Amino acid sequence: MGVNSEDPVDYPDIAALACNEFKKGGYDFGILLCGTGIGVSITANKIKGIRCALIHDLLTAEMAKAHNDANFIAFGGRVKYSVPVTKMIEKFMDTNFAGDRHIRRVEKIMEAEKTV
Repeated sequence: MGVNSEDPVDYPDIAALACNEFKKGGYDFGILLCGTGIGVSITANKIKGIRCALIHDLLTAEMAKAHNDANFIAFGGRVKYSVPVTKMIEKFMDTNFAGDRHIRRVEKIMEAEKTV
């Protein structure tokens, strides 16, 4: 999913499209991209069932999965990372959710969707 032309697009539209496709099933996780990663991650986290982490390095890639069981990760195309994005994606993919005390915390994150 994404952009196939030089025409401008609104990143919230692409983020919502990707998240809603993910929710249909058949995917392990999703990756969102915009200029900084901020806008797509904010949008994704507004969609019920999505836990999107804005990744900056290997530690945040690992913790996004190990502690938060993120199902989306976001990056910025204009950001200069100290580690290649492919390495951060690999770290995320190679990490398992730690469970244990983090289950309770992830449940609380998801419960926040129900608040007004």
